[in-house]
Amino acid sequence: MGTGRPSLIVRGAEPGKGDLLRNRLVAWAASPGVEIRTREYVADTERQEQDIKTASLLLMPSRSEGFGLVGVEALAVGTPILITEKSGLAELIREHCPPDVARRCIVPVTGYLETDAPVWERHIDFVMRDRRAAFGNAADMAMMLSKKLTWARRLTVCFKRWQRSVEGPYRGVRKRRFGLPAGVATP
Repeated sequence: MGTGRPSLIVRGAEPGKGDLLRNRLVAWAASPGVEIRTREYVADTERQEQDIKTASLLLMPSRSEGFGLVGVEALAVGTPILITEKSGLAELIREHCPPDVARRCIVPVTGYLETDAPVWERHIDFVMRDRRAAFGNAADMAMMLSKKLTWARRLTVCFKRWQRSVEGPYRGVRKRRFGLPAGVATP
C-alpha cells in the first residue's frame, strides 16, 4: 500500500480459495497497475473494522443487496463508499439525504457487466481523484444520517408499524381467528 499503486482488497474469500479468487480477479482486471489481494471471511469485527478504516474507498458492487451493513460500518468510521443502487442502504440514503449527496455514493446498475463495469470505473476514478473531498462527503453523509436515524426514532417507527399491523384493517380477522368477536378489545 505504501508504493503509491492502488490496491484492491477483497474480503470474504472462502477458506482456502483466496488464491483462486485472486487469479480470477486478476484475469478480469482491466488495469495491470492494480494490486489485488484477497482475504478470507472473518467474523472478527476488529479485523473487518481495520480493513475499513485503512481503506480509501469501500465498494459494494452487488447486483442486489438486502441492506448493505458494511456500507454503514464504513460511513461510521468515515470511509467513503460506492454502493449499488439496488440495496436497502441506497434506499435509506436516498430517503434521508439530498439527491446531490446520494448521487455521490450510489451507483446505478443494470445487471449487465458490459454496461455496469464502465459506470463503476468512472465512479471509482472520480472518488479516487479527490480523496480529501471523498472523505469530507462521507463525513457529511454520516452526520446527516446520524441526525435522522437515531435508535429512538427507529424504535418509534418500528413500534408504530407494529401497532398499525395489530390495529390495522385485519384486526377483526385476527380476533375472529382466535375466537374473539370483532368488537372485543385485546390487551
